[in-house]
Amino acid sequence: MVLSLTDKEEILKNPRNSDISEFKASHKVLDIYCHGGDVASELEQVKNYENDSQKDLRRKIARSTKDLVSDLIKPSEKVFSASGSNLEIELKAKANEDKFKQHLSKLPDGGSIRQWMQNYWLDAYICDPNAVLLVESDDNGIAYPTYKSINVIYDYLVTWGKIEYLVLRYKEVKDDKGKITKIVYRIYDDNTDGLYYLDSNQKIKEYTEEENEVINHNLGFVPAVIASDIVDKKTSGKLSFINKIDEILKEYMRDSSVHSIYKFLHGFPRYWQYSTNCTTCFGKGQIKDPQDNTKMVTCPTCSGTGLKKTHDVSDGINLPIPKNSDQPKLAPDLAGFVQPDLKTWEKQVEEMQSMKRDMHFAIWGTHISDEKSNTATGRFIDAQPVNDTLNTITSTGERIEEALITYMAEIMYPEGVTSISSKWGRRYMVETPDVLWEKYITAKEKQAPITTLDYLYKQFLSAEYHNDNKMLDQKLKEFYLEPFPHYSLSDLKDMATKEQIQKKLLFSDWNSETEIDYSQSYDVLKASFDKYFNDNLKLTENEEA
Repeated sequence: MVLSLTDKEEILKNPRNSDISEFKASHKVLDIYCHGGDVASELEQVKNYENDSQKDLRRKIARSTKDLVSDLIKPSEKVFSASGSNLEIELKAKANEDKFKQHLSKLPDGGSIRQWMQNYWLDAYICDPNAVLLVESDDNGIAYPTYKSINVIYDYLVTWGKIEYLVLRYKEVKDDKGKITKIVYRIYDDNTDGLYYLDSNQKIKEYTEEENEVINHNLGFVPAVIASDIVDKKTSGKLSFINKIDEILKEYMRDSSVHSIYKFLHGFPRYWQYSTNCTTCFGKGQIKDPQDNTKMVTCPTCSGTGLKKTHDVSDGINLPIPKNSDQPKLAPDLAGFVQPDLKTWEKQVEEMQSMKRDMHFAIWGTHISDEKSNTATGRFIDAQPVNDTLNTITSTGERIEEALITYMAEIMYPEGVTSISSKWGRRYMVETPDVLWEKYITAKEKQAPITTLDYLYKQFLSAEYHNDNKMLDQKLKEFYLEPFPHYSLSDLKDMATKEQIQKKLLFSDWNSETEIDYSQSYDVLKASFDKYFNDNLKLTENEEA
């Protein structure tokens, strides 16, 4: 959309998107849930339970849910470590393709486009769904993505997923007394990108600085996308990835604050003991005045109570010996602690743990197993729903990254873009190597088909060497080269020929005793092993003869 100057003036007077204020209010709450901050603003006074001073105290000691949310969304990071990603770029000027790929591997902030997506887009997808990801360029024409929070957005119009125009609050101009004289806005449409403000007569004016002026970019589009694609059917906007748990998160924050106040007020054991006489006045509360022996003054040690206020660990308590059975026996119950109500404490923790499980299930469709394991990370009871959710996140991330890369290419290379395809990996490491190995062993014991064993073993290798591609490549080649990889020598006694058993035995010798360059192709390695086998097989036959 191309805006006339009159259009821009009308937009600054009356923004067309009436939902922006609601988007900002939603982001404020989500930001507290995800990053902490003004927790008190989200805590309401519990009527008929607490007074104003109690409410204020609870607000002061309440904590945010950022640690909880961080734990809940942790699996989403697996979309960035999944293997199998592929980026294809085809520009009309072929000579620029490698240069552009190199640019994408190191943006001006030092990271790659994928790292930028992890650092900025994923966070916006969760806590700022109506934010805008805008592609900008420097004076040298180098394009890069930026994140524009909904807090700095004044207005935008979206039609079928395309941003028609974007208006950002750019700056406030103040006089010497600190009074705001101008509010400057940045308006970006299909043809121009410039700064404007409304004067005292509500007429639009261009705002110029030494480094800023209205730029006629003539791109024919606004190079920007909305952070989320989850449709909000109540407004024209988008929803957060964690929109399903926003209500229970608020309840969790409230319950957590109640638990905090309980710990603060009632979490300390109360010490008690029978009173003993003051060692200065011997229980009388008065002593002789050091200045005048004829007068009595209040004991400075016990302040006239006659009771000992403080006790040392070496202090002893002398008790008279009971003269008969009617006298109560005080020892050893002379002192002790009054413990707080631990049942209430435990019930509060139990309830919050239950809510955490409910939230985890709402997001991922499964729970983490409560069973203890040798690994530090938990184990999903059912990995398939997690994979399904990760696939959804991946599809959104692919679409947004592909759009950003396309915009960057069209800005940097005006001669044109033929095609750009960004495909993220979908082999997620949801299950740990230990879990996958256990699945493989169980399948072997139940005599599963060879194709199933192949699949499970390769899954295990991918997880075990997820961060070591060189070793993963070697282990996969070893797997393809080894005869009967799923069977031991004892397993083969009754099912393989003598030559096949000998070949498996010699494979172990070849793999451990010779220097093998596993960077070579499978065919080269196979030829090397076959030669080793044939040479050693003849040697064995000659020795037997």
